Amino acid sequence: MQITVLVRNPLKGVANPATLHYTEVPERSSLEAKFGWLHELGDVTSDGFEEVPINDAHDWINQTDGSFETLLPVCRLARQVTGEEMVGSHALGVATNCDDYVYSFSRDALIQRVRSLIDAYELARELHELGEPLEAVTGSDSLSEIKWTDTLKQSLKRGHRIYFDESRIREVLYRPFTKLWLYEDDRILSSVRTISRMFPRDTAEPTGGGGVLVSHTRQLPFGVMATDRLFDLCATGRQTRYLPLRRS
Repeated sequence: MQITVLVRNPLKGVANPATLHYTEVPERSSLEAKFGWLHELGDVTSDGFEEVPINDAHDWINQTDGSFETLLPVCRLARQVTGEEMVGSHALGVATNCDDYVYSFSRDALIQRVRSLIDAYELARELHELGEPLEAVTGSDSLSEIKWTDTLKQSLKRGHRIYFDESRIREVLYRPFTKLWLYEDDRILSSVRTISRMFPRDTAEPTGGGGVLVSHTRQLPFGVMATDRLFDLCATGRQTRYLPLRRS
């Protein structure tokens, strides 16, 4: 909880930054102590306020000395940002947008499920080639067979034929300490190419010799796991990025 008082100075233009004064109640104060502190503080002209200096990062509490910005970043996420970094090759995990159709604890169940999806896709592709509109052939509400994701629609627009290939089935890390079978096909999955190149199917060892999965959001603290296998986008419970142990 905080109390904010904003006072506009008509003598200052919009180009002039405001002056910030700040104070805080002593930590672990009781409710009675907090009210007493407020009474003692008085009003906004009190000497108990300190003026907060302005810095380039717009920090106003817990200001640093700025040395963090001089450290070498582990990786850079924004494509437009260039500069030296520790790891140049990194990627997010597999994004499917159709988990129920391409993941399973049972390999046999996955084969049956993927075959049904491919059969439904191929039927739609043939009808589209015969002149049926894309909206008509992808408007099926038979979710037991197929879910028309943007990736599948793009594959159909390009006329890609999809054949079932059992060698595309691989065991992946789906969630912490949970492995599932995945049917890996970039004509079906929403995002898989970049991370698949780091975990090729034809070798037991990933490029970079394995690595760590890192994740961080504003809602959840930083998390990290080690892995030597392909993994889902939310393998750590939220959006997950792979950093190889060795530079490639």
